Amino acid sequence: MTAYIWATVKSGEPEQFLAYARAAAQVAAGFGGEYIVRGLIEEVFEGDCEDAGRAVLIRFPDAEAARAYMHSDGYKAAKALREGAGGSVNSRLVVAS
Repeated sequence: MTAYIWATVKSGEPEQFLAYARAAAQVAAGFGGEYIVRGLIEEVFEGDCEDAGRAVLIRFPDAEAARAYMHSDGYKAAKALREGAGGSVNSRLVVAS
């Protein structure tokens, strides 16, 4: 079943976050990941959105591919690019039913 990683992002230092985003996208592609949404959160209709500014949705062929991406050495290296930049990323795995 198709799976998605849904993330909300509060970016910090722009150059570091851009380097992270580029590296993460390359790694995701290697696991069959395709970016569906990348954009600003314009309005929160319900709940709290952790004061995030952006939303990202990546589609994967299945949950195993999404998990493999998140636990890969490539993603860990990409994540290290944003460390110390401030901000935050909250990621969730969503499986289509």
